[in-house]
Amino acid sequence: MFKGIAFCLLLATTAAAQDVTGADRVNVVSLLEDGKIDRTGPGFLYDEHTLVCSYSDVKGALQLRIESQGASAFTNSLIVFNESMDVAVLRINEDVLSATPLGNLNSLAIGDPVTFWAEQNGEWRIAEGTVREITDTGKGYDLISVDSAVFSPHGSPLYNTKKQVVGWIQGQSAVPLGRIAQLAERKSESLTIRQYKGSSTVWKFQKPAIPLNNTTPDVREMITLRGPSAYPFRIDLPHAWKTRAYKPSSNFLLRTEDPQSGICAELRATRLGDRDLLTGIDKTEPLVFTNLLRSQMVPYSTTHFTGFRAQYEDSDSVRLYAVDVFYTAFSGNLYILSVAYPQNVQSDITELIEQIFSSLRL
Repeated sequence: MFKGIAFCLLLATTAAAQDVTGADRVNVVSLLEDGKIDRTGPGFLYDEHTLVCSYSDVKGALQLRIESQGASAFTNSLIVFNESMDVAVLRINEDVLSATPLGNLNSLAIGDPVTFWAEQNGEWRIAEGTVREITDTGKGYDLISVDSAVFSPHGSPLYNTKKQVVGWIQGQSAVPLGRIAQLAERKSESLTIRQYKGSSTVWKFQKPAIPLNNTTPDVREMITLRGPSAYPFRIDLPHAWKTRAYKPSSNFLLRTEDPQSGICAELRATRLGDRDLLTGIDKTEPLVFTNLLRSQMVPYSTTHFTGFRAQYEDSDSVRLYAVDVFYTAFSGNLYILSVAYPQNVQSDITELIEQIFSSLRL
């Protein structure tokens, strides 16, 4: 295995900087297959077994070395990541690290000083800022805007004056810790970093193209589509929509999209093996919906099958999308049927979603 590689982050020497010292830092070292350091960056320990760090530091790595308070550990067990937030959550099995002091949004007010890590001239230094604004994103969480002379595209913990982590900052906007906690507290089965790297970009959810106009989707005529022998199914989808089928690796994907309205329906199928449905969902969800946050999941039945229905929220504040998903299993396969749509048309397509979900059958 890999030998320990010393890694040190240099602290800015400004007297006004808050005392986020070496004892408080969590250093993340991204290692390649030959043991060489690929990149370095900051993170924090949500608890003794959960690391939150930059997705940029996870991408392409074989494993990560985490250094905190004189102790170190390795991990490559990735629970989930969100690329648009530049944040990743990993599981640590070793019992050698201590959790980072955590705060919450209630400890911040407009005008309060905050600090974060920023890379300057090849060195990681503490940068200062002040809270300019705390706004409601309309997606169930607030966004912290920070005034600072330093702009860093690399994600970093955001600290209050008590040296507590209160959010995750990228650029000059931060997501509060409560939102990051929704990722960190997920109980999904972890996969290795390389499994994420090797997952097909076709298999992963792709946001539909920007709609050409705001017209109502054309659903006047439906057509029945059939799956291959390995993944048998029948489903009714709008005839006018553009449809393609893919076979990434051993999985299957049927994608149909209406470019006029920006609505997209996808059916994914993969072998379930000896797993039950919930275990299959836990294993595939972080591979498919990597940049989305699940807002709910409830038992759900259609005319033909039972399973679970989930809804996911988009983290992109510019093009707000929602995704309704029906998870079910039959013929030894896990089927993931999803409909993605601009959030502003949600009330208009509820009936269409129900119709698509109910049409899935053998």
